[in-house]
Amino acid sequence: MPPRSKQAERNAERRAAKKGAKEADEQDGEPAAEPSGGFAERAQALVLGSVIVETAPLIPDLVQEGIAIIKGEKNTCAAKSCSQ
Repeated sequence: MPPRSKQAERNAERRAAKKGAKEADEQDGEPAAEPSGGFAERAQALVLGSVIVETAPLIPDLVQEGIAIIKGEKNTCAAKSCSQ
């Protein structure tokens, strides 16, 4: 058999270590922790907790304020901070 490369030997060692760790986990007899809830519940929780959902109610006010600034109806500077 031809000599194996160092990389192949390292990969084989990693696979053996992984396999040994996996077998040790299975021998413990404790089942893996099952995730609570299904995919739909987790997805819903992620979406409802996202920044977009939390800031969405503010968007109409921000848009109206931006339009007012562009039209010149609203001044963005505080009285002391801007020099005009």
